[in-house]
Amino acid sequence: MATKVDLYREVMQRVHTAEDEAMEDAVARFTSDRQGIKLLADAFLDFYAGHPQALALWQHGWMGDAADVAGMDVLYVQPRSAQIADKIRDRVPPDVDPDYLVWSVMWCVYGFLNTGAVHTPDETPHRHAPSSAPRHTDFHGFQSFLHVMIDRLFAPPSQP
Repeated sequence: MATKVDLYREVMQRVHTAEDEAMEDAVARFTSDRQGIKLLADAFLDFYAGHPQALALWQHGWMGDAADVAGMDVLYVQPRSAQIADKIRDRVPPDVDPDYLVWSVMWCVYGFLNTGAVHTPDETPHRHAPSSAPRHTDFHGFQSFLHVMIDRLFAPPSQP
């Protein structure tokens, strides 16, 4: 009989496989410039917006609920993020760490999909629950922001 740890590992393998399949086209068309990073960022955002249960599984591990199943990030996330960072390392300004650029895109996507966006003090965040459509009005605003952030991080450093 499978243990809870075995089950979690199997489910995380399935999430990783589904993410790989969803990102396959973007990875194949990837170029080591800002358009390439935007393409990957959009595919990543689309996958997790359309599969909130996958993000919930990652959160489960990050929150310590799956502390007995360490190493999922090392196994599934770090190889791809390191590969992308290595491909853009010579394309970003010297004051931009390519590893943090890649991780920042991921963190922003996770944060947005988990908490939504609040534009005014009295506005309720738009959370992306499994039963809700992933394309709320704030989705495109966030996607535009993500593109601007990528553009700025690829821009030459400003002169003093």
